[in-house]
Amino acid sequence: MLKAQLDKYILEYETKDFIKDDPVQFIHKFNDEKDIEIAGFIASMFAYGKYLLTDQGYGGVQTGNTVYYMSGPQQHNIVTVNDSANYLSNGTVLSGAVTEYNNTMADVDGTQMNFDSNNHYDFVEYSTPAYNATSNSQRSVMFLKNQKFYIVTDYHVPTNTSATNEYAQNWHLYPGANMTIDSTTKVIRSNFTDEPNVMLVPVDASSISKSEIRGTWYSEKAGQIKDSQKAMLYKNKTGNGVFSTIIMPMDVGEDYDITATKLTNSLSDEKINLFTFTVKNKKTSEQNNFYYYHLNDDSLRTTVSVG
Repeated sequence: MLKAQLDKYILEYETKDFIKDDPVQFIHKFNDEKDIEIAGFIASMFAYGKYLLTDQGYGGVQTGNTVYYMSGPQQHNIVTVNDSANYLSNGTVLSGAVTEYNNTMADVDGTQMNFDSNNHYDFVEYSTPAYNATSNSQRSVMFLKNQKFYIVTDYHVPTNTSATNEYAQNWHLYPGANMTIDSTTKVIRSNFTDEPNVMLVPVDASSISKSEIRGTWYSEKAGQIKDSQKAMLYKNKTGNGVFSTIIMPMDVGEDYDITATKLTNSLSDEKINLFTFTVKNKKTSEQNNFYYYHLNDDSLRTTVSVG
C-alpha cells in the first residue's frame, strides 16, 4: 500500500509542470554542485510561497538596454563598485560606456570559500575575481533555521586603497512591492497588502551616504518584461567596502522591529564583522538579542581543533 501511494506521489510531483511556479525550479537549472548550493540559498529566500527578492533576469534577457542590465551584476542583488563597466571577462577589462546599463557580468568562475549546514544554520561564502576595481570581493550568507532570517555580508577590498570608491548595494523586490526606505534607519520594506512581506535591515546605517528607490525591470519568463523597483544603498569611502544586511521574511500579519549596532574592534578597515542586533516581534512582543562575529579577511582565519 505504501509503495503504491509513493508511486502516485512520484507521478504527481516529480514533473517539470509541478515545479515551474515554485522557487525550487532554480536549482534544477544547474549541474555543478557549487551552483546548486548557492541556487538553493537563493530559492530559500522566496518565503511563505511568495517571491520576495528577485533575480531580475531569470526569464531571459531581451534587447537594447535590457540586455546589459539583466546580464550585469546589479540584477543579482549584489554590490556594484563605481557603477562602471569595469568587470572582467577572462582577465580582460570589458569596454563600453560607463553606465548602469553596460555592467556586463564577467565570464569567470567564483570560488566557494566555505559551506556549512547543521540543525541551527546554513552558511555559504563565495569570492569572485570579476571586479576590476577590487582585489578581493566576497559574499557570505547565513540562514538561522529556528529564527528564519538571513545575515548577508558583502566585503570588497579595492585595488586603489587611497581612492574614494562608490559601493552600491542593490536589492530588487517583486513587482508591486511598493517598497519604502526609512530615512534614518535605511530599513527597506515591501508593502504588499494581505500578503507576505520582507524587510532588509542594514547594519551601521550611519555609514550609508545615500539611499534611493529606482525603477527597473523584471523578467519572469522569456519574452516578458514587467516594470519593477529596486532599493539602492550607497557608501562613498576610501578603503574596504562592507555591507551587512539582516533579511527578515514576514508572513501575513507579522511585523518586526530590528535594531542593529556595529561594535568596535581592534582590526582596522572592516576586516571583521562584529555587531549586535535585537529582533522584536511586534505581534507577540517576544524579543531576542543576537551577536554576530565573522572575519571578512580570510588571511586572518586559523583552523581550531575541538575535542
